[in-house]
Amino acid sequence: MTEIPVDRMPERIDVDVRDKIIIRAGTAGSDYEGLKNKPQINSVELTGNRSLESLGIEKITNSEILNLLEGGEE
Repeated sequence: MTEIPVDRMPERIDVDVRDKIIIRAGTAGSDYEGLKNKPQINSVELTGNRSLESLGIEKITNSEILNLLEGGEE
């Protein structure tokens, strides 16, 4: 990666990313546990190894899913 001094920074930089994945990692984003404003489900912060139960989500069986898709009752 080429570094450009701040006083010589262009107003616009065009980057072709069609065939590339560009990841800029730094200390601010390299440790998920250290992030602020982590996402939540049902007001439970997504940290560690959460179970569906700890997130307030009930499990559903394949039969129940098929029943819902076929228009059956819950």
